[in-house]
Amino acid sequence: MKKHYLKTWNSKLKNSTKLDLYDSIKENYEIEDYLTSIRNFEQRRYFTKMRTSNHKLAIETGRYIRQKIEDRLCVFCNQNQVETEEHMLLKCSLYSNLRKELFSKISGTIDTNNLQANALLKAKHQTSYYVSRFILKAFELRNSKILNF
Repeated sequence: MKKHYLKTWNSKLKNSTKLDLYDSIKENYEIEDYLTSIRNFEQRRYFTKMRTSNHKLAIETGRYIRQKIEDRLCVFCNQNQVETEEHMLLKCSLYSNLRKELFSKISGTIDTNNLQANALLKAKHQTSYYVSRFILKAFELRNSKILNF
């Protein structure tokens, strides 16, 4: 029964475009380290939301209004890029100061050159704590900017 469930679970991951990011970071069907190591509820919640694409970035909000992917651009920078998890974590200029702070904290544990979003989102132990703190602060900054539009 467990093998059948795991096969079904894995099949659903592979066949869902919404879960592409999650599929790239979820290697095994088991409790993730960050769920017990990140003690701050809000940090853990936002980290989970980012991992599961359950957030308010344009890549997701555009999905529900049937907006073309190429039209889900980030409104916080002038890079003319779709506002994805990767864009927020690694590229958007709005978060550059937060990103510098994050990279200074994790540079010894993860290679920050040629970094991809999934590497940050599957980080373990102390690194996941710093990444989760970045995500929480980034969404707080993003939300404050939305309120000022």
